[in-house]
Amino acid sequence: MKRDEIVRYLKNRILSEEIAPGSFLPLRSDLIRECEASNVTVQNAINRLAADGFLRSCGSKGVMVSVYPPHKYRVGVLLPASGWPEKNFDTKWFAVEQALDMVEKDGSHISFERYRVSKEMSMHDDELKKLSNALNESLLAGVIVPFSLPDGLLMPLNGYPVVQHEPRNAKVIRAVSFNHNYIAMAEMAVKKLLECGATKIAVIMGSEMPAFFIREIEKVLFNCKEVCTKKEWIQSLSNTSRGIVWAENLLRLMFAPELRERPDGLVVLNENLLNPVTESLHELDMIIGKDIHVCSHSNIPTLTPVSDKIHFLAFDWCEIFRKSIWCINRFHKLDESYFGREFLLPPKILDQFAPQPFSDNVNLNIQPYQEVQNEQQ
Repeated sequence: MKRDEIVRYLKNRILSEEIAPGSFLPLRSDLIRECEASNVTVQNAINRLAADGFLRSCGSKGVMVSVYPPHKYRVGVLLPASGWPEKNFDTKWFAVEQALDMVEKDGSHISFERYRVSKEMSMHDDELKKLSNALNESLLAGVIVPFSLPDGLLMPLNGYPVVQHEPRNAKVIRAVSFNHNYIAMAEMAVKKLLECGATKIAVIMGSEMPAFFIREIEKVLFNCKEVCTKKEWIQSLSNTSRGIVWAENLLRLMFAPELRERPDGLVVLNENLLNPVTESLHELDMIIGKDIHVCSHSNIPTLTPVSDKIHFLAFDWCEIFRKSIWCINRFHKLDESYFGREFLLPPKILDQFAPQPFSDNVNLNIQPYQEVQNEQQ
């Protein structure tokens, strides 16, 4: 056998667990005879498998199959390339990068291989070729896609364990799909503001919010007897630099001193809008916590300084990645009901957050997106 043939031969035995994790390869003399190859060729094959993470040398004891091989413990993550516009102004990506580092260090032995992609890419680009090769060579347990990708970039991932977040269409490929439960976040925020004594509540959210969620958030407000609100107090704005200017102007209109009635509670469902909101309120001489109570979305780990004047509801990216890994590890054994629909990830109160170590007994605690739609109809 040549080197690459020996690599495939030994790798197949490792993947099938004929040679189980933590056990040793056969003696070198047996491998040389079995593979009909020279010592140098066998050593080169072993070196290649060791570089890929399948084997490790134990000195005089021999060569051991890794206890944490890449096809079980290394996960690919697609991230926006530096030129991707939304990465430059969305604090989500700070949380994502920090969460990946934290999960790698939490004792789970999970490692992440990061792939930087852009919407203009095709599968012929070097970064995606590298991803495709890693999947074909069983160097990854699966792939996490933490943002919406064009169908053309998703299709080559079909057939591999994939967890996608906020997909355009959960049925493009066979994947487990997560989305964020902003309806639950709005309900929690309204409850918190009512506890603070606010009853005239406004909502500002990102312009990327699906129309269905906007309608349901309106229902949360208008169906609550304790809340007084108006249609014009529920607004969607872009969190780009241009949208932030509009956010400032909108706040000046909504909270102008000459108005007969102004909100005394504000829900911010996109933390990227929080700074222009607080700055505009300050310019209008409105004191947060006194004249107006604010409850804002956040991402964990957070880039936003936690203020005791503002209440935060957060999506925990460490937890999201742990749930994603749980699904990847069981992908081929999951019931078909897991595929072709979206599951909603619940928010949590930020002051209750404490990083938890990875556990194999992850409670998904998620509700299918379609079931929420059915309940609301």
